[in-house]
Amino acid sequence: MLVPNVNRILIVKLSAFGDVVQTLPLLHGLRESFPSATIGWAVQRSFAPLLQGHPLLDNVHVLASKKLGPCMRLGSELRAASYDVVLDAQGLFVSSLVSRLSNAPRRIGYNWRREGNHLLMTDSSVEATDRTHMVEKILRLGDAIGARRIPFIKDDFLASRPTIVPDTRDCQRTAALVVGASVPSKTLSPEHWARVSSQLYEDGFSSVLIGGPQEQAVAERIDHLTAHAVTNLVGRTSFSELAGVLSHSDVVVSSDTGALHLAVAVGVPTVGLFGVSDPVRTGNDWGNAPHVVLDAGGAAENRNFRDFASDGRVVDAIPTAEIIEAIHRIARGTK
Repeated sequence: MLVPNVNRILIVKLSAFGDVVQTLPLLHGLRESFPSATIGWAVQRSFAPLLQGHPLLDNVHVLASKKLGPCMRLGSELRAASYDVVLDAQGLFVSSLVSRLSNAPRRIGYNWRREGNHLLMTDSSVEATDRTHMVEKILRLGDAIGARRIPFIKDDFLASRPTIVPDTRDCQRTAALVVGASVPSKTLSPEHWARVSSQLYEDGFSSVLIGGPQEQAVAERIDHLTAHAVTNLVGRTSFSELAGVLSHSDVVVSSDTGALHLAVAVGVPTVGLFGVSDPVRTGNDWGNAPHVVLDAGGAAENRNFRDFASDGRVVDAIPTAEIIEAIHRIARGTK
């Protein structure tokens, strides 16, 4: 379906960290296809700093919370902006409510019908039920209004964000290790991270530990287990600072987290560690930077962390030697 006379476009992608980042290719394509259009983005407050000030966006509409009152207030703001078309890249109830409250005459969403999302769309035919990367599914929303696809280029806005300069000691290269995940089975154990960091140090890399405040104890354990010094930035970076740290790294090693996808967006080589989530759907192979996908999940297609015991270590099955070899294969400056 082509939508004529597109002058004002609203992207609705409220959360979460990695999902917002993976929607950036859609933004890039829309701006190239509709250079004169007003483009806005509705996003939850927690993730708004990723988008505020972005040169390809005219408006960032912030949802304070998913409660009805904030949704209604956001709806009033969106109606005042008079959008022609909404692209609901979230595909859930709250995003459909926000889309409907905008009063945009065309509201385009996915065909998966989650949480009754389709009931508030004018078009819910965008294919999203196939085993395809989420970035591909998001780009299909742009296809629905005739947007041209462009190869995803490094997001210079994110890459140039302020950074905390890690202490690299005498090492020539830096490896950012994203040590956290929503459940333990999605990432390496502290002991495994320590082995990776120790081998990297012998190979001339300085390790920088990345993660949220909830991973501080994990980072301290890794630091304790590692004979050499590491730079521990866990819980100490904003989104902007994190983007800067990642963009100045030679390689980023991470499980399926928002930081992994942020690294892809800023154009840094990445080693993705998978097993619980499906790399075909959420892998780190959607950008144009060098990448390696290491998958401990075998042939399983319909994976979910709920299928694994919370104390299990699925990704931990990836051998240290395999991780190190992948890092050397793609790290900047490695021949």
